[in-house]
Amino acid sequence: MHKNSVACYSKQTFLVLLQSCAKVKDLERGVAIHSQLIKSGLADSDCVVGSALVHMYGKCGSLAKSQEVLDNFFTKDVVLWTSLVTAYSEHSYGADAMKCFEQMKSEGVFPNAFTFTSVLKVCLPKGMTVKVKRLHVEIELQGLLVTDLVLGNALVDAYGKSGMLALGLKVFDKLPVRDFVSWSTLISSFVNDGKFNQVIMLFQQMIHEGVSPNSFTYAHYLKACNGLGSACRGKEAHMEIEKKGLLDNNHFIGAILVGFYAKVGLMMEAKTAFTRILIRDVVVWTSLIGGFSQHGYSIEALDAFEDMQLDGTSPNATTFAFVLEACKNIEAIKKGLEIHGEIERRDFLTENIHLGNSLVDMYAQFGMVAKSQEVFEFMFSVNLVSWNALISGYVENGHAEGAISLYAEMIAEGFVPDSITYICILRACGSLHCVRRGQLLHSEIEKRGFLESDIHISSALVCMYANCGLMDVARLVFDMLQIQVEASWSALIAGYVDQGYSDAALVCFEKMQTENISPSLTTLIYILKACGDAQASKKGIEIHSEIERQGLFEIDDRVSRMLATMYIECGLLAFAQQVLNRMSFLNAASAAAVLKKYARNGKEVMDLIESTREKSFLPNAYSYVCSLKLCTKLQMIDRELHAEIERKGLLEKNRFIGNSLIAMYATSRQMKKAEQVFESLQVRDIVSWNVLISGYINEGNCEQALKCLDELQFLGICPDARTFILRLQACSEVGNITKGGEIYLEMGRQGLVGTDLHIGSALIEMFTKLGSLEKAQEVFDKFDAHGLVLWNVLLAGYAEQGRAENALKCLEEMQLEGICPSIPTYLACIKACSEAGATDKGIELHAELGRKDLLEELLLGSSLVDMYSNCGKIHMAQEVFDMLPSHDVVSWTALLAGYSHLGEGEHIFPLFKQMLEESIKPDPVIFLVVLGACKHRGLINKGLSFYESMSKDYGVSPSVDHSECVVDLLGRAGQIHTAVELICRMQSSSDFLLWDTILAACRYWGSMKYGRLAFHKALLLNGKDAMACVDGLHLLGY
Repeated sequence: MHKNSVACYSKQTFLVLLQSCAKVKDLERGVAIHSQLIKSGLADSDCVVGSALVHMYGKCGSLAKSQEVLDNFFTKDVVLWTSLVTAYSEHSYGADAMKCFEQMKSEGVFPNAFTFTSVLKVCLPKGMTVKVKRLHVEIELQGLLVTDLVLGNALVDAYGKSGMLALGLKVFDKLPVRDFVSWSTLISSFVNDGKFNQVIMLFQQMIHEGVSPNSFTYAHYLKACNGLGSACRGKEAHMEIEKKGLLDNNHFIGAILVGFYAKVGLMMEAKTAFTRILIRDVVVWTSLIGGFSQHGYSIEALDAFEDMQLDGTSPNATTFAFVLEACKNIEAIKKGLEIHGEIERRDFLTENIHLGNSLVDMYAQFGMVAKSQEVFEFMFSVNLVSWNALISGYVENGHAEGAISLYAEMIAEGFVPDSITYICILRACGSLHCVRRGQLLHSEIEKRGFLESDIHISSALVCMYANCGLMDVARLVFDMLQIQVEASWSALIAGYVDQGYSDAALVCFEKMQTENISPSLTTLIYILKACGDAQASKKGIEIHSEIERQGLFEIDDRVSRMLATMYIECGLLAFAQQVLNRMSFLNAASAAAVLKKYARNGKEVMDLIESTREKSFLPNAYSYVCSLKLCTKLQMIDRELHAEIERKGLLEKNRFIGNSLIAMYATSRQMKKAEQVFESLQVRDIVSWNVLISGYINEGNCEQALKCLDELQFLGICPDARTFILRLQACSEVGNITKGGEIYLEMGRQGLVGTDLHIGSALIEMFTKLGSLEKAQEVFDKFDAHGLVLWNVLLAGYAEQGRAENALKCLEEMQLEGICPSIPTYLACIKACSEAGATDKGIELHAELGRKDLLEELLLGSSLVDMYSNCGKIHMAQEVFDMLPSHDVVSWTALLAGYSHLGEGEHIFPLFKQMLEESIKPDPVIFLVVLGACKHRGLINKGLSFYESMSKDYGVSPSVDHSECVVDLLGRAGQIHTAVELICRMQSSSDFLLWDTILAACRYWGSMKYGRLAFHKALLLNGKDAMACVDGLHLLGY
């Protein structure tokens, strides 16, 4: 029949035709039928026909026509009203559906079960909970809940989706009959609300009550298993699904299984379930690719993506996001660029922020920060995640200043930072030592309540203060935390280790263990470093046992490297060898890192390197570099090794070997050979130049070093921070304050002053050494955060230049900034007290060292002995000395020099004897003190005996100062003849000082014969200084 035919049909036929139009959404034909119904008079008089018309227009999307049909009826029954409510409901016009529902009731028409079911569908958002409750009351009043299961299920669904699970469960319990739809609806509500344990119980109860789950029920159950990480329950459900045959030709349940296995990381099972799906759409492929990508199977993810494309399935934005993650994980830069191009061709970036964020994150992982920025700026819109990805990328790639600038820009654009933002910026502040900015962030974080609620932020704060050297503040933040979790303990321990407070780190670790907090792998690695630094071998062995017990040795190559390093630091080379022998599976870099640490233990290391080469632990290049670095450490030359490198042509192929060869020769002060290697290099990078220049400086040839630096500048080679530091060292050594000032200005123009701590330290050290303390202070003041290193350099500079007051003021200021002094800090301060005779301040420092349990540190104890001696408090010096756990040559020297300085020579000889009984070998300074005591007391035989035994018994060659002391001793006793004979036998007989001493003795005793001899010798050696003795000769009558 033609659609425009006007033939007259029966009512039943019209109803069938309208139903047909609704089914196929044929609006044009439906309008034609409506016209015929108007002509027949049924359109506005028969409510059944009216309902069919409303339904037809609703299905065809013409809701205005549906409303018009209803409005044309003078008398409307519940069926007609329900048709319109349903039409609005199906098109999600909730307000219109509710308005219609309320109007229906106002006209005295009572809703039936179908009406309530339709209106409940538009009450699902959580903001409509009140309306759901009101509808529930009406349903109960009409007694519909116990008679209509569909309505009961709809009410359970409405309560569940509006977040009122408890009320939904009450309705469910009231249902007289509960079918699989009832159970599925309730279970779905609990799944969506994350109540996975309750889902498991409901599912088991459902089976217990004899209701068989369908595909949808199993789908919800598998989601709950996934949420709980319960692979076992999921596998059991899979077996039941197989038994019931639900998997056969069922794409839906197959896709759900793939998704479940992929999310719990069982990728073999996911792949098996995937192969059973005959028709694979983008959802199934994406589930598989996502599982591979998120569980470390990045190569498999990329392979699956290729298969998907070959299968003719077009990827969506989510697929691309997973593929980008896989590229990021294995740093597949080329593939990542290809995928980016494909995304742009499909114009996905303009509408999908998540995809843009994934690109920003991927490029950041690749180290391509500029590309990350480019994608970010290209995105049509960005959110906080976008900003976090970009800022994190900057921080991870060492662009902390850029990260802080981005943060300021983000705030200016009205975005409110979250915990991830704060953590990134705190890391940036820590790396830049920006204490002030970090403190501002700390204050903001506290105001927003993050410090109490987010353990990651609190740990980041501890870490930031630790990186800035403010360990006291870091500890204060840690102690104020309501909950001290592993992450916060780890941050504090890492801070102590990085700042050189290994003992404090070990104490923290002990306390952490007493509180039953299990250390993470990272914490264990830091504690191993602390054990090595503190030479706490017993604790290190305990940690090793724990690592073996937990099976962590093979998990991360950092563990094995740090274990070997710890044993080396503790001198347990056999243990280190055992660890290294188990590292054959590790890469060359790992083994090389350990071997570099070995480069302090001499021949054992050479043997070890040879064995690693034989076992193919390392490529030749690595083993040669290790061997050369060892030679450099030991200041030895291995010409055979050099020849072998030349024979194999490695010098031309590997610049690291070339640079290591230069370093070997330079360290042994064979600069001609170092120059030859340098000239032979085909490619000379900045490291090559730095090594050569460093060699000249160590040799004392700073003029040549400066020439090299000028040549470097002439060739246009860009210097690095190390080069600038070498330039400053050279200027310092030659005393060229003008050149040093020029370098300072140049570094200022390049923005290096105030940002790089190493450069700052070198500048301060140069200026203080050259006496320009104001300039040193100026450099120091340019840094926002000074940190322990800068304070130590400045403080030591003031102490060395005799500015004790400034040095001690530095100590007060650094402590006010919350920086905990280190051993070098205290050494410089004690020296300042000693120079200034500031006994009271010295006593204060002594007490502070006692409070910090540092008095057992030998260097500090020796410095206190020296300080008290110089301040005339020899009894206190003796007390400190006696309390030291052990003595070395430094502490003995300090005590003996103290007695000598105060003229109490009678104590020196018994103390010297006691020192020898402790098997301490005397050094040149101690012999000078002992000979001085002999001189002042006129002990000729004793003095000559000590002088002879220096080289004979102790291998100490007498210096001019030692010889002058003995000559003076003999001269004072009038034994000038013996003194002259002694000088003639000396290797240092051509030293002016010795003959000047003889001349003084001749003047005292009136010896003309030896006076003339001494004068002539002095005149030959140094005419200018010898003339100063003419007056003395006149007195002799010469």
